[in-house]
Amino acid sequence: MKGKVWVSIRCAGHAVVAFTLFSGLALAQTDSKEKSSQTTAVATEGQQGIVPTFQAHADLVLIPVTVTDNVNRFVLGLQKEDFRLFEDGLEQNVTLFSDEDTPLSVGMLFDKSGSMAYKLGSSRDAAAQLLNALNKEDEVFLVEFADAAKMSIGFTGHTDEIRGALKKAQAGGQTAMLDAIDTGLLEMKKAKNTRKAIVIVSDGGDNSSHYTAAQIESLVREADVQIYAMGVFQKHPKASYAHLCN
Repeated sequence: MKGKVWVSIRCAGHAVVAFTLFSGLALAQTDSKEKSSQTTAVATEGQQGIVPTFQAHADLVLIPVTVTDNVNRFVLGLQKEDFRLFEDGLEQNVTLFSDEDTPLSVGMLFDKSGSMAYKLGSSRDAAAQLLNALNKEDEVFLVEFADAAKMSIGFTGHTDEIRGALKKAQAGGQTAMLDAIDTGLLEMKKAKNTRKAIVIVSDGGDNSSHYTAAQIESLVREADVQIYAMGVFQKHPKASYAHLCN
């Protein structure tokens, strides 16, 4: 009986009161009537005045860790032995170590300027590979840019929407890449996941943005977003033909 009560104390909040009542009743049955009434009174007072308290302790504390190098790139392949954990100056034991694939919020910036005319096929393929790598918990948005940047599709978990938009992309105009990054950073503020990255699919530099590189660099640092570039470099078919003819 005591064992069951002890388990209840550990598992349920009302167990403290139940234990008090149980003890009081046990004493009332074994002692005299006078002691019984006194014990019952004490138990009643205790029941009215006692405030149930709960105690808990953590055997394990989960500490998410992200490691980057001096140019802000992720460092992969680390093991338990590569980490030392300190609390108030005292080293703690790292009991477990795991590398988990946590949900990701991705912004895809797709270049459809004039220079991409004969590269759109390769660019779509590269974008498709990225979309295929996403998990169902991930989310992604699409910004298309040429003379200006345009938010085409906001955050979504349905990658088919992104694929459909990319199929309709038509090349033309100049390259407002920096403005596209700014547009992406604004959308990234709506991200639901803590891991955030922007991927730029383009063939070259900026020549049409209102923002400067220094301004965008400052915005990126404040946003705490990783930015990657998928460079699409492919010779023009006519240029390649002329070279062969020579």
